[in-house]
Amino acid sequence: MNVDVTHNLVNWAELNGCLFVLMSTDSIFDGVTGAYIETSTPHPCNHYAATKWQAEQIVIDALDEYLVVRANIFGWNAQNKLSLAEWILTKLETKQEIPGFIDTTFAPLLVNTLSGLLIRMVEQGCRGVFHAASTTPISKHEFALETARTFNLSERLVLTAKLEDSELLAPRPLHTWLCADKLAHHLKIDLPTIRQELTQFKRLRDTGYTTTLKYAYKGSVVT
Repeated sequence: MNVDVTHNLVNWAELNGCLFVLMSTDSIFDGVTGAYIETSTPHPCNHYAATKWQAEQIVIDALDEYLVVRANIFGWNAQNKLSLAEWILTKLETKQEIPGFIDTTFAPLLVNTLSGLLIRMVEQGCRGVFHAASTTPISKHEFALETARTFNLSERLVLTAKLEDSELLAPRPLHTWLCADKLAHHLKIDLPTIRQELTQFKRLRDTGYTTTLKYAYKGSVVT
């Protein structure tokens, strides 16, 4: 899907003179250093990341009018499956212990924030490759702790673990946090912190957003 569908849509966009927006990922980097900028050399370490990198190249090689955005996201899922933050929250609210990786760092954005940024980028004429991220890198362990603090749950349930000791089938890069200074400069904005994003994540649930989201998704599937 990442490669063939992108190729087909790029052909259509080229024929119709459309701006093409591709949502990519921080996983295209090997995760050795972190602090990746737009000109850092991608080095995918798993098949998913390799196909996303291929998709980027298809877009960049074929089009002049394109926007490639790399990011990592969290948020409320419209479907009946859990995102990382939802999984953490579900476990903590049911008083279950969870592993928190101390050897990984990322800088995720709330998906609602990213959606708004994408619209602004298109409207303000951003073109080329951009990174979208929160302002400070954070380990998965600290992200889980911040989630616990935001929702007033027990931090003692968050255990210290390492990704290298997990039994995940595909290799994962360790430090994928992106530097988004280019985006902040182009849009003339201050990007949010993780704490601000988690506060908004909680506010969305408190105001009934999650119920509305799932109802809208269910209705669109039925339709």
